[in-house]
Amino acid sequence: MLLYTENEITQAPVVEERTLRSILAREYGIVTGIVHRLTGYEDCNFRLSECRWEERSDGPNEVIVKITNPIEAKDVSVIDAQYEVFSLLRSARIPTPEGIKTKAGEWWTLQELGMGVRLPVRVFRLLPGVNLENFDFTPDLVTEIGRTLASVHRTLDGFPHDISHVPFISPENVQCMRRETEILYRRKLIDDQKKALVDKTFADLDENIFRRRNLFDEGIIHSDFNETNLLVKDGKISGVLDFGDMHISLRVFDVAAAILYLHLSDRLGQRLDDLAAHFVAGYRSARAFVVPNDSLLVAMRARMACSLIYGLRTARINYRGGSIDYVLKTQSNGWETLQRMSARYVLKY
Repeated sequence: MLLYTENEITQAPVVEERTLRSILAREYGIVTGIVHRLTGYEDCNFRLSECRWEERSDGPNEVIVKITNPIEAKDVSVIDAQYEVFSLLRSARIPTPEGIKTKAGEWWTLQELGMGVRLPVRVFRLLPGVNLENFDFTPDLVTEIGRTLASVHRTLDGFPHDISHVPFISPENVQCMRRETEILYRRKLIDDQKKALVDKTFADLDENIFRRRNLFDEGIIHSDFNETNLLVKDGKISGVLDFGDMHISLRVFDVAAAILYLHLSDRLGQRLDDLAAHFVAGYRSARAFVVPNDSLLVAMRARMACSLIYGLRTARINYRGGSIDYVLKTQSNGWETLQRMSARYVLKY
């Protein structure tokens, strides 16, 4: 089943600073602050420093502002569920974003952003720590990341909400990925070799994972557990951010994506097997992880292919205009990585 139309917009628009300031003053009572624009693949994100609040003595000095993308905003019950997930995870001592309510007492506010676009605007307190991408991925740190993801999964086991949202980049969206691969090929945006590589990856995904789905643990996954969405302080994970891609899927996809993005961003040049071994050891210290031997590598290849195709799709549509460097981040070494992983039969961990 196709979950998205061919040219469906998945990004929030670029929001002008004056529009943002007007919304924050009117809805949240933030009357002044220095605006810092942050990168965001689908959402439009800002950090505000030196905030001054109207009629709110407990307002923090710095906040994060998130303008939610139109795909996530399709079902606002998914956004509401995120706040329940935040609370549940914090109760298990897993640090997650803490929202700030509007003056009307709501967690988010639906706002007109221009050109008829209405999207939820949310404000969060800053969590302590520095983004994982600024650290060397030592064995101890990788083990800690694996343990943290296992703790997230264990805490969310049995979470009562039926989350219907499926992000575009998810392997669960493989039919749309196949369609987009054909579009990119027809437009000569990928060549014969890359198309064959993606086609083989998705065929292996069907054969090795989806056709034996009953062998895998299923539940809520974060789906973007990477170096930009994890904060580190004193060698520990001090923040797990951005649950916008949260959905129900196979837990192996979460483990695979986390290891893949560590591999792509690793400054130490470690072997993929070693990163996987440390991560899985950490995961297994907090929760069981039993999958067929070939499936973790297949899941990593699938995520890599989805990331590459989705990046090219976003560039093809270029809804925001301007530079597309951020959305093409994985293209530089992603195709080589996918080729190298596809040449291996099994990942040793």
